[in-house]
Amino acid sequence: MKKLLSLICASCAVLTASSAFAQAQNFQGFGASLALNFVNTTSEVGWSKFGIRSKGSDTDVDYALQAQYNWALGNQFVLGLGASTTLGLLNAGTVTMRNASFPIRIRESYALFVEPGYAVSKDWLLYGKVAYVSAKIEATGGGGSTNFASGTGLGFGAQMLINKSWYGQAEWMVNQYDDRGSDTEIDKLKSNALSLGVGYKF
Repeated sequence: MKKLLSLICASCAVLTASSAFAQAQNFQGFGASLALNFVNTTSEVGWSKFGIRSKGSDTDVDYALQAQYNWALGNQFVLGLGASTTLGLLNAGTVTMRNASFPIRIRESYALFVEPGYAVSKDWLLYGKVAYVSAKIEATGGGGSTNFASGTGLGFGAQMLINKSWYGQAEWMVNQYDDRGSDTEIDKLKSNALSLGVGYKF
C-alpha cells in the first residue's frame, strides 16, 4: 500500500511539473505583432544663458511593429528578446522660446528590449520589460532643429493566447530620453504609452 501511494505521489509530481513546463512552452518561439499606442509625451527645452525654460505636453496615437523570440526557462518562466519600431509621428507638445513657438514631434523611434515573463496559466503570460529606446526628435518652427535622442524604457504587460498561433497583448511603458544638455535643443523628453496589440506566433 505504501509503495502504491508513493508511486501515485511521484506520478502526480511528474505530471504537475510537465504541465507547468507546458505552460511556459506555450509562449516559446518567434512572434510578430502590430499594436496601437496611446502616448502622452512631455518635452522641455532650456536657454541657460537667460535662465529660460519652457515645457510642453501632448497626447497622440501611433502604431508599432514588434518582433521577438521567447525561450521557456524552467517551469513557468519565459525570457524574450526583441525589437520594435513605430509608424507615423507623435505630437509631443509645443514650447515657446525667444518669442517663437516650437511644436515638438517624435518620429522614427525604435526599441531593443529584454522581456522576462511568468506563465500564470497555459493561456496567460505576465511580463516585465527593459528597453533601449531611440528616436528622431523634431522642433519645427523658426530656428527649429532635428536631433536624435536615446534613453531607457521600463514597463510591464500581459499576453493572452487566443489559439495556438494568435495572441492579444496589453502593455504599459515609460520611456525616458537622456538629457541633451544644450542651450537651444530639446533637453528633456519623457513618454508614457499604453499599447494594445495583436500578434502571430510562428
